[in-house]
Amino acid sequence: MAVITKGMILGLQNVDTNRDGKIDGFQLQIRNQYLITVPLRSITTFEIIIDGKKISPEVMSFILRNQRINISNIRTISDIWWGIGEIATVHISKEGGLKSGMHDIECSIKIKQQLHPKAFEFPISIKTKLKL
Repeated sequence: MAVITKGMILGLQNVDTNRDGKIDGFQLQIRNQYLITVPLRSITTFEIIIDGKKISPEVMSFILRNQRINISNIRTISDIWWGIGEIATVHISKEGGLKSGMHDIECSIKIKQQLHPKAFEFPISIKTKLKL
């Protein structure tokens, strides 16, 4: 399966999701770089590493078309598909967000597709630096 890694990670920002005036997390935008539409249930691995620290799935949400799904539950979602080139937001809950400056970001995604009669896994991993 063809994958284009350039342009996968698009932006990084601190956010105040509950609008109380305090930064309670940060978000990054990622683009589906697989050259197929991906049902969310086929995502077997979704990892984010920021500045060398792996982010726990329990504090990550995948937001697609205003639908927020905890990464721990993404394998249970069979009726939402991530379109080719479609941008999703990944929200990471973290009091105070990230400090201003450059950050090393690694995003690894693996999808499993059933291609009769076998299933195949297709990994993608990208490392980049983004400024906040």
